[in-house]
Order: sequence, then C-alpha cells, then structure tokens
Amino acid sequence: MVSHPSANWVAGAHEDGSISVTDFQAMKSVSSFQNAHASGASCLAFSPLNTMQLITGGHDGTINTWDLRKLSNETESALICSVGNAHLPKYNEAV
Repeated sequence: MVSHPSANWVAGAHEDGSISVTDFQAMKSVSSFQNAHASGASCLAFSPLNTMQLITGGHDGTINTWDLRKLSNETESALICSVGNAHLPKYNEAV
C-alpha cells in the first residue's frame, strides 16, 4: 500500500492483479481497477511529477501508468501507458 502525497487516498496492489484506491478518511472506495495485471500486482507508487498518476508493477512483467482523474472502475479508460516485459516475471525477478 502507498498513501497519496496530498489527498486522503491510499492505493493497494493485490495478488489477484487488481489495484484499488480508497479514501481512508471517508472510508469508501475511490476506484478499483480489476485485471490491472495478468497476475499479482506487486508494487505501486504515485508519480512525483503528477500526483494524479499511479504507477504499478506486476508479477506478469508489466509496468502500467494510470490516470486517476478518470476515476471509474473501467480499467481501460484510466490506463495511460503499459510497458510489457519491463522486467522478468515473478520468481525470476520482481519489480
């Protein structure tokens, strides 16, 4: 999990490959990206250049960048960039 630098949000990476963003003060889901990664999501960070972007890495070897201004549960609409084979899959090398 990682907390947003200025909003009351926390983002979580999950073993099922999904990513969730929760408003911890309101105790409600802001967004959830199902199938964000083909296998477990292993790490995430808010971009230091644009805090409305979330960068995630998965066991599938991809690194994705998400636009959090497009807060919906539609994974494809929020995906800005995806780099496949950015690293070796799980058990060979993690992000």
